[in-house]
Amino acid sequence: MKNTVVRALADDGIDDLNRAARRALRTVSRRFQNVEHGVIQTNISAIDSLLEGGINRGEIVFLTGDEDAKKIPLSLDIGYNIAAAYQASVSTEGSTFADRGGVVGYYSTKMSAENIATAIISDQTNISTDDIKSGNITENEFQVLVECSMTMQKIPLYIDDKKEDNLEELLSKFRIIKENRGLDVIIIDNFDEFYRNGRQDKISNLSNELIDFATELDLAVICLAEHRRYLIETLISPTVRFIHCGSASFDGVTYNGISLTRLDKNSEFGAELDHKDEKQDIKNLPNRDFLARAVALPTSPVDDVAVTSTIQDIVNFLGGPVKIGRSVNSSADLARLVQDGLPVTILEKFTIIGLTPSELETIVAPKRTLARRRTIGRLTPSEGDATVRLAKIVLLAISVLGTSNLALGWLRQPQDKRLGGRAPMNLLVTEVGATAVEDLLLRAAFGFNA
Repeated sequence: MKNTVVRALADDGIDDLNRAARRALRTVSRRFQNVEHGVIQTNISAIDSLLEGGINRGEIVFLTGDEDAKKIPLSLDIGYNIAAAYQASVSTEGSTFADRGGVVGYYSTKMSAENIATAIISDQTNISTDDIKSGNITENEFQVLVECSMTMQKIPLYIDDKKEDNLEELLSKFRIIKENRGLDVIIIDNFDEFYRNGRQDKISNLSNELIDFATELDLAVICLAEHRRYLIETLISPTVRFIHCGSASFDGVTYNGISLTRLDKNSEFGAELDHKDEKQDIKNLPNRDFLARAVALPTSPVDDVAVTSTIQDIVNFLGGPVKIGRSVNSSADLARLVQDGLPVTILEKFTIIGLTPSELETIVAPKRTLARRRTIGRLTPSEGDATVRLAKIVLLAISVLGTSNLALGWLRQPQDKRLGGRAPMNLLVTEVGATAVEDLLLRAAFGFNA
């Protein structure tokens, strides 16, 4: 307790001994009454499972990857879920603390506060951001938006989009929020800006500054950063953990179509993840090279390789029960969902991972038809069937090849053997064609010759 008080006084000149002591006492009291309060669940099962229960107070979790379209929506989901689950309790000495969820501070240099709010509302209501901004909505959708907006005003999620010159200024701002409103989690959507072109010792210093801040104020920190091998090697610490967004792994999980993998310095996946595969030119990748790459992947039983095409993973890829509007636990549930009409907004998941509008129009429905569907809000059974078929093959290709970029690149390239020079993507317009592509992918995964 003494060290906490001294550090608080040294870091914050406006504190007096009384305030610093009360802050230290709150931390000790909370941990004494219930040690489980040290862990904050994100209420996203994929994330909580990778983090072995949730985010620990006093630690930093880095979400790494090159694609903001994957990291930022994930961080917004985490922030919203934690804030929405917030339930306060009062300790024996009279202070308020988070019994569930937490108070969240979100710092963004990538998006304005208005755009962040719009993105969250879109995700919660299944209404596209384009329709929200243009006002192209029905009366019922307007009422849903109003209700969601009122709910968001009640949850403790504070957004700051004013750019700070350095990390110290940002943390000072969060310190004030902690004192005035309470704070359990902070999310920084572009940690790279604080060490851009910096040396490894600068990265280490920034990390230590964050760790000290999180420990002192008894909160958790989530940072979004590009993946760089030296970032992991520099920040090896019991209080720093990494989750990589975007590359499929047999040891990872999938959330909303985003593959998530826990990284550490000694992990085989982390050691080889320096974008070599992401940037490799596969323009002329022949079948034998594709097979060699697939055979070289870690061996797995049949069920492990095929898991990305199970009902649950397809549903998760399409947005999960919240996005599609109901729970799906079997093929019969999925069939009824397709028959009733899938929400047209799930097509956004394909564009996030890199499919082009023309590819969606070829496989699912023509451009004008999709425009009408966006007005109605639902796909027809045949269009929904094509959407599920596409999701199944894309997920299997990612599982076999390792990344979404490689998977889409292979699907777009003509395959001389077995497919007669046709590109796999072009065969996905029919169930028979998709079966042929699936067969080729599975044969490659299990090391059979094409």
